[in-house]
Amino acid sequence: MNNSIRKGRHLCGGLWLKLNQKRFTKGGYRQPDRAAEEVLYASPDNVISGCTFAWHNGNSSHRVK
Repeated sequence: MNNSIRKGRHLCGGLWLKLNQKRFTKGGYRQPDRAAEEVLYASPDNVISGCTFAWHNGNSSHRVK
């Protein structure tokens, strides 16, 4: 169970970053994954909204084995 939670968190963060990557690159400011993760966890509202969207989007598009 703990393993799946960690997988879910990583997947969620990755999808969220992919969805918002354009925002970072558009301004010419690119963050490393770790720094971006810290930003994600620092802003719960963004994490929850982005994560929920990412999960719905990911689950409907393709299932992760």
